[in-house]
Amino acid sequence: MIWGIPIEDFIQIIIGGLSLIATIFVSLLIYWMQRHHEKEREEDEKKAQRKSIQDAARMFIIDNENELDFLPLCQIAFMLYPNHRHLRNIYTRFNMCSVELQKEILKQTNTPSVDSVTFGMISDHIDKYRNDVKTCRLGTREFLYDGAKYFHRAFQYYSQYPINDVNPSCFETPLLTPTQKLFNTKHNLTLYMDEYLYVLAQESEKDEPAPIDVVWNSIASAQQESDVTFWVMRMIISGCYAMLAHNIIPNNDEWRGIPFDEYRIETQEDMYYYTILVLMSTYARPTDSKEKKK
Repeated sequence: MIWGIPIEDFIQIIIGGLSLIATIFVSLLIYWMQRHHEKEREEDEKKAQRKSIQDAARMFIIDNENELDFLPLCQIAFMLYPNHRHLRNIYTRFNMCSVELQKEILKQTNTPSVDSVTFGMISDHIDKYRNDVKTCRLGTREFLYDGAKYFHRAFQYYSQYPINDVNPSCFETPLLTPTQKLFNTKHNLTLYMDEYLYVLAQESEKDEPAPIDVVWNSIASAQQESDVTFWVMRMIISGCYAMLAHNIIPNNDEWRGIPFDEYRIETQEDMYYYTILVLMSTYARPTDSKEKKK
């Protein structure tokens, strides 16, 4: 007898306990081995998926090698018109990629990621632009009325219209020398606005026609609405450049690292997205990305 229990029964209890412990141990061991195998399999699947995305990104880059400069604009196109068949192929192809693949494409090409862009944000930035233009006297004519309709019509109606010169040199600027005037030298709108703001800073009372008024008066009788949409975009772009150059608008370091050569623009579709990039580069702030889409 052990503790009042017959030896045979005590032995059976011990054996049963050991058997239970062994069963639990084996069950835990099997579970651990299965989980370990599952984790290895999951890791292998993740590696395979990553490699597949990397390979797909590499193929995208090779197929679109000549248009990779447009990746900053591709991101804007995806955020604003993800289901649109664009004129420029890379916009459409980028829209067709998964978000994971898009990120990998940007990573492999060292393209900065564009922060959130919504139509509500664009509208807010246009309002800020209009106020700044009035404050620094770049123009008195209102050309972004009715929800900036001529700006948005550039994309809605005239995307396919070609642009041969994105910043035409057709203006007599305030700082032209007599010799330049003699040879009928003309400058582009960006330089015109820059020189105008410089002259105003030196002589605030100087009576110089405002660049935006000059442009708007010249296109008021335009036969083609596509000419109006082009110059509306040009005024926004050049105005932002000039006001940034003269510190009328504080620099936005977060967006300043997103480069694009405007002379790569070929159509109003390109110029529309580039104008949005310039607006975002000029006015967007980190808190803007939290705004809900409108």
